[in-house]
Amino acid sequence: MKSLFLYNDYELIYYIRDGSEMALAIIIKKYDLVIYGLIQKIPYLKLSGKIDDLMQEGRMVLIKCLYSFRSEYGSFYGYFSVAMRNKLHKLLKNKYYSSYILMEDVSMLPDESNGGINGSKYRFLFNEHIEKIIYEEFFVNGFSLISIADNYNITYSEIIKVKNRMLRKLKTYLDTSK
Repeated sequence: MKSLFLYNDYELIYYIRDGSEMALAIIIKKYDLVIYGLIQKIPYLKLSGKIDDLMQEGRMVLIKCLYSFRSEYGSFYGYFSVAMRNKLHKLLKNKYYSSYILMEDVSMLPDESNGGINGSKYRFLFNEHIEKIIYEEFFVNGFSLISIADNYNITYSEIIKVKNRMLRKLKTYLDTSK
């Protein structure tokens, strides 16, 4: 059997949709590494005993993505990793998993119940209109940056720049307030 990474995702998806269980087993084994890598970015979960639960959740997201993916979305890896991050974000907001949320650049920030970013506690740091939009839509409501860019007709690169600036402001504020 050849290396898992030599299999083309598009061919595997085609065979899976055609009913091949062998192709499904290959892609699950291949993407288990991606799922595990995303879960390992959540440091406090390593010893909590919830890794197996999250791996199973990741496999369910993978199966859903296999049947909902279309080639105009770009690469399957990108499509799946966004869907997996969104799922982790939703699960981590759930009190069963934790009181933290998954971020793209900062691995974890506390939520409202711990006086963190989801509440109004840090809203005063962000004065610009675009910062207020990103704060409400991304940090509070959990929408993806791409959907915010589409909904508000803002370029994705501008949203990334503003979000990074916001995170620096927050980090500076938290560092100086200690």
